[in-house]
Amino acid sequence: MRLVRARQLPASDPSAPRRRLMVVERGASLSCRDDAAEFDETTAITQLSGEPDAELAERALARVAVAERGSKVFHSALLVVSELGASSARRAIAMGLAGHAAQSPRLKELVIMAPADASPALREELLSLTDELLFGAERSLPIRLCFAIKREAEQRSGTFWCVPERDAGDSGTD
Repeated sequence: MRLVRARQLPASDPSAPRRRLMVVERGASLSCRDDAAEFDETTAITQLSGEPDAELAERALARVAVAERGSKVFHSALLVVSELGASSARRAIAMGLAGHAAQSPRLKELVIMAPADASPALREELLSLTDELLFGAERSLPIRLCFAIKREAEQRSGTFWCVPERDAGDSGTD
């Protein structure tokens, strides 16, 4: 039996800003704000109305490439999926992030967030994608596959994920 020494990773600079990438498919629920305080920067790429799935994947991968060229790598990535998305685009994004992890030891995990009521076909596809990333990538990238419980209630102050509706008794004047 031969002893194999693990590859030494460069020490990360504790003062460097922690960055997160969020890729959100059309129709996906944004019920994942719980860990936002852990990051200094979040880059969100959302699928535009009418945008083909392949173009979302191209935009996400282009953003990852820009980050690599500028040495502004991501520490975490979040892929928020819906029933409307295409498996080929999800796979392209996930494999691109696995490649990013192989180049940057700072990318610590990929979180795939799916709806709680995901169809059996979507669940099977996401499990298959998770297996492929864990066992087929150059460097094993830790993956969390989460099924959202419910959409988080909107807050009355702070950053909104959508424009809040006025209360019925609110006349709009203060």
